[in-house]
Amino acid sequence: MFRFDNYIALSPGFIASVQGIWRHHIVGTPMYSVTRKLKALKPIFRQQRKMKGDLSANVKLAGEFLEVFLPPRKIVMTLAVAFGALLQTCVPKGCLRSNRRANKRIFQISDEAGNTFMEPNEISNVFVAYYQRLLGGAVFDIEEDRAPGPDGYSSGFFKAAWPVVGEEITAAVMDFLLRSSLLKQVNATLITLIPKVSAPSLVADFRPISCCNVIYKIITKILVIRIRGILDKLISPSQTAFVPGRSISDNVLLAQELFSGYKQCRLPPRCALKVDLRKAYDTVEWDFLMATLQLFGFPSTFNRWIEECVTSPHFSLYLNGEMVVLHTTGRCKELGLFQLSFADDLILLCKAEVRSVDLFRRGLELFASLSGLHTNPQKSHLILSKAANGVRTSLLETLGFQEGRLPLRYLGLPLIASRLTMLDCQPLLQKIDARIRGWDGVGLSFAGRVQLIKSVLLAFEVYWAMAFLLPKGVIKEIVKRIRTFLWKGNSSSGYPKVAWESVCKPIEEGGQGMRDILALNRALMSRHLWSIIKHEKESIWVEWITHYRLRDASIWDGKCKERSLELAEDA
Repeated sequence: MFRFDNYIALSPGFIASVQGIWRHHIVGTPMYSVTRKLKALKPIFRQQRKMKGDLSANVKLAGEFLEVFLPPRKIVMTLAVAFGALLQTCVPKGCLRSNRRANKRIFQISDEAGNTFMEPNEISNVFVAYYQRLLGGAVFDIEEDRAPGPDGYSSGFFKAAWPVVGEEITAAVMDFLLRSSLLKQVNATLITLIPKVSAPSLVADFRPISCCNVIYKIITKILVIRIRGILDKLISPSQTAFVPGRSISDNVLLAQELFSGYKQCRLPPRCALKVDLRKAYDTVEWDFLMATLQLFGFPSTFNRWIEECVTSPHFSLYLNGEMVVLHTTGRCKELGLFQLSFADDLILLCKAEVRSVDLFRRGLELFASLSGLHTNPQKSHLILSKAANGVRTSLLETLGFQEGRLPLRYLGLPLIASRLTMLDCQPLLQKIDARIRGWDGVGLSFAGRVQLIKSVLLAFEVYWAMAFLLPKGVIKEIVKRIRTFLWKGNSSSGYPKVAWESVCKPIEEGGQGMRDILALNRALMSRHLWSIIKHEKESIWVEWITHYRLRDASIWDGKCKERSLELAEDA
């Protein structure tokens, strides 16, 4: 199987090799021409990988090659040179001509700097410059070290050879936007299997990872950029992730508020359905997806682009060094435009009565018949308040879910009806222990352990610290594990060589720049208090606190002094 290694782009003669193939004229569409030329380059790059050449020259280049395998290089290129007159030839002439209807003519336009243009040539240049940046950003935003698709080419090849291949790649993308058609060579996906456990024995023990071709990524990235600006208007406020200005912690904080009285008998009977959708991301019906886009009012042309991207992929499974062709079904197996990650972590709340629960059941069944998203009864739970014990049996029989008891996990965090305890935080400590055990015996250097602590171990804690005020005992245990791993390289106990307070100092002051977990936790909690003070309307949790806890009064109002102090204490 062919794979382009990024270090080949640093070899002498790389550009000449690409130019030698790219100068040939291929009869067919621009996309077909690109795929044929990429195929013709493969034997050349295979030969370059086999050539050993002069060893001293290889040693001289080794330092440069290492930069490719370390964190991705920041490539600085002037796209104006690569794109200059490029889209002038790729944008269809009819696109910027006057429309048959005079009222659709563009007589003036302003650029992003606020400059206004009225001349036809100037208006054309403004549009061309905009789409230059759009396409250029899509290409150069793709990381070089991402796994390549079935054609074997990484984004590093396209970046390095862009002065040569850029014009035809742009023409291929524009060809798709005009005809809404993808070649199977372009929309091909390679599925690789990553073990979930150390000794996998079942198919379910492997996690499938989809690897797409770079040209397909460029196209989908352009579509994502175009739709990104209106996502906040389309996505419900109850979905707090993946939208700028929203925070995933809002869902967790609001859930804690809603479950706060579930252990009290004096409140009216309530219940909650924690719904798990069976393989939500993989089973969306294409017809349902297209109907949803149409309902949102997307143009028919845009809908055709989306439909072509999700309905035309060809899948291959990379198994034991060979590619096995897979047959697709009428569902969305690969869609990089919409995030459904939390669709399988859904909470529905209602009165603890048979009529309300049965209404939810029928609604979920209707939704499943239309969308293909079916409920997983084995992983779905019905959570009952203490006051609803009298109707417990009838509600469970009506719904068919398992009975759930707090604390349950919601978005990776414990869903509780009281303050966080040491026992509730055991999953966090176990996750840190498991990750450290996985690094035992790897032979990491001190600098390597520092980097892993900053980028991996402390990231686990930050997610929890965004939603909870962590108990001091938990913070102490986290610091103990991280400190031991830092100085010994494993999870066994050992004597630290430097005080943790010194390790947390900035590098300029002699420390390692580690985060002070206690200070960070308090800062993140204070951020929530600041959101209430600012009354951030885009936060569903702030809206709830303002209306139900503060009752539309200011947090500084004397009438809600007690509630304000309680919120401040939590923060």
